[in-house]
Amino acid sequence: MIIISLKYQGRYSAIGLDPGSAQIKMLQLKHSGGEVSIHEKMIFPTPPGTFINGKPADWEKLAERLNKVRHQLNWSGQKVNLCLNNQVSYMRTVIMPPLRKNQLIKAMQREAEKHFPLNIEKAVVSFVSTGPGKTHNGQPVREYLLAAVEKKVSDDYCNLLAEAGFIPVSIETSPPAMLRSLEHSIPNKHPQTSTQSEQIRLIIDIGYHSTTLIQISDHHYRFHRILDIGLDHFVQALLVAQNSEKSGPAKREIFSKGSLEEKGLLEPARKLARLIAQSLDYWFEKEGLTEADYPALEVSGGGIFIPGLPAYLQKELALNLILHNSLRTINGTLNPKTRLRNQEGSFFTFAHGLALRGWIK
Repeated sequence: MIIISLKYQGRYSAIGLDPGSAQIKMLQLKHSGGEVSIHEKMIFPTPPGTFINGKPADWEKLAERLNKVRHQLNWSGQKVNLCLNNQVSYMRTVIMPPLRKNQLIKAMQREAEKHFPLNIEKAVVSFVSTGPGKTHNGQPVREYLLAAVEKKVSDDYCNLLAEAGFIPVSIETSPPAMLRSLEHSIPNKHPQTSTQSEQIRLIIDIGYHSTTLIQISDHHYRFHRILDIGLDHFVQALLVAQNSEKSGPAKREIFSKGSLEEKGLLEPARKLARLIAQSLDYWFEKEGLTEADYPALEVSGGGIFIPGLPAYLQKELALNLILHNSLRTINGTLNPKTRLRNQEGSFFTFAHGLALRGWIK
């Protein structure tokens, strides 16, 4: 059980809802007597055809399934924080001088119009501070993650939740959710992790269509990348190797025994390792880090359980890999020594961060 000396907005968090293309993850936390525990959690397969390119397609089918889940479990309240698919959102890091709130909102609207291929008048724009203020060229500044999505897409997600009987409170992209989860979770330890490198945490989440990579230092955001590769790329490679068009059996086969080479999965594994390495090499060089400073790589998401992939990434990246489980010490329910439960917890990174949004003062 983890004890966190923070202030909370009420006894129960909002429900963190991560609607992935392969699985739906839901999580609600509870605070009582200085202790944070899991109130309810749920994970189930995403109904086929629910999303197309990250946008709700057959959302009535998903709304019906969510409505059943709402009645099956003992959720406290109906408020939901939702995570958008990376395919439908735009995001970048921006640096701003100290501004009043209304000035900052206008400045962010201009930045979004400048950098994103959207009609900003028909888009939803949001931003979040990534840490304490700093100096740039001798001037005080603050760094933000700026995100935008088409208003129609945002409305579709909200309508989906309303149809299921939930109340949408916020919609955000995956990096802020992952950042919040990392800031309030205790990392697994690795015997070869140095004291110096423990100040840096590096995590990747291999989702269905993309992989999210983020680094924090001393609990503050440093950088992130969205990599255009995920579990679906491995499925497609397996279909080619088998000369098949049946994705259902391929999704099951991909987690069966056998090497990456035997199943025809070396090419997507190489691409994933290459994209991760390129991002890390750039950032490590920019920060002036030596090999002694490199942290272990925390890994989560469904794609990391492809047999042989963790060992391949560890060899190619020359980094120690640790399975990330942000829930592993909460409520004593996810014992890191229990393989199945530890795997289950690694799927809830985004849902955990979403549940924490607005709950901690």
